[in-house]
Amino acid sequence: FVAITHSFGAMHALRHSPPGCRGLVAVNGFDSFVAGPGRAGVPPRLLDRMIARFADEPHGVLADFRHRCEVDGAFPALHAERLGRDLLAMRDMDCAADAGRWQAPILILQGALDPILPAGMRDSVFAAAPQVERATHPAGGHMLPLTAPDWCAQRIATFLQACDER
Repeated sequence: FVAITHSFGAMHALRHSPPGCRGLVAVNGFDSFVAGPGRAGVPPRLLDRMIARFADEPHGVLADFRHRCEVDGAFPALHAERLGRDLLAMRDMDCAADAGRWQAPILILQGALDPILPAGMRDSVFAAAPQVERATHPAGGHMLPLTAPDWCAQRIATFLQACDER
């Protein structure tokens, strides 16, 4: 199988990939989220603020995030406990070493106008991975699967075919 992920899902796949994974598609994904010494990313204070506010206003935090991603309106049921754990993991986890050990190819699909992932971060994600292919949608944001589904599907199909040929 090939793991197809979005955003934080890429970190989850890197850290918890079951045997038999032949490739990873990381749509707006990353191997580390917060900035650190020598590593581009989101300033930790931004995530700390989200985490602090999340305890009292989980729906508000999610609504604000979705608005920033230009996805407004109703959203499915909120699993606050899981989302809270994921926010902490995004702040605390660093999967760069996991990416360096990843032996299967990785396809990174990114939006050039992603309001969540800074440009320097997008340029450096999965730097330690041995087999990386990148594609950037020139007008895409953080929700490429919703805003550019055909573009994503075309690149994923080509990647899957290449994985089958290996």
